[in-house]
Amino acid sequence: MPRVFACLAVGELLVLGGAAALGMLAPKVAVPRHVALAVFALLLSCLIQTATFTYFTISGKTMAQAVHLGGLDLACLNDVQRLKRSFTYLLAAVVGAVVVVTATGAMHWQGRGEGWAHLLTAFGALVVHAGGLVRQYLLVGRQSMLLEETLYAYRLRRPTGERARAGAVPIAAQTAPRRR
Repeated sequence: MPRVFACLAVGELLVLGGAAALGMLAPKVAVPRHVALAVFALLLSCLIQTATFTYFTISGKTMAQAVHLGGLDLACLNDVQRLKRSFTYLLAAVVGAVVVVTATGAMHWQGRGEGWAHLLTAFGALVVHAGGLVRQYLLVGRQSMLLEETLYAYRLRRPTGERARAGAVPIAAQTAPRRR
C-alpha cells in the first residue's frame, strides 16, 4: 500500500500544480481548463483519502482478528488506533483545505470574491497537501509494517500440520441438523 499511496499522492500533487500553473500563467485564457483540472484534483484528493482510510480500517480489523485468534499481545492494537487517529486528523486537514480553496475559487469565478483570496488559499492548500501527504505516507508505511509483523506473528502461533488436522472439525459437524 505505501507504493500505491505514493504514486497517487505524486499524481495528485502534479494535478494540483498543473491547476495552479494554469490559474496563474493564463488566468483569462485557461479558465475552463483550470476549473476542470481543479475539480479533477478535488475528486482525486477525495478518492485518495477515502481509499487510504478504508485501508486503515480494514487492515486494523484484520490485525485485531489476528491478535485475538492468535492470542498475541494487545499492544499493537493501541498503535493501530493511534495511527488511524493521526491519519484521520490529516484527512480532515487535507479535505478541509480542498473545500476552502474550492469555495474561494467558485466565488472568484462567479465574480463575488477577490482573486488574492483564492490565490492565498490555493497556496495554503498546496502546502497542506504536500505536508499532509508526506505525513500520511509515513503513517501508511508504519501501518503496513504493523500489519506484516502481526500477520507473521499470527502465522507462527496458529496450529499447523497435524495439530490443525487433529483439532479441525468438519464443516458438516459444525452445523446443527435441520428439523423438518
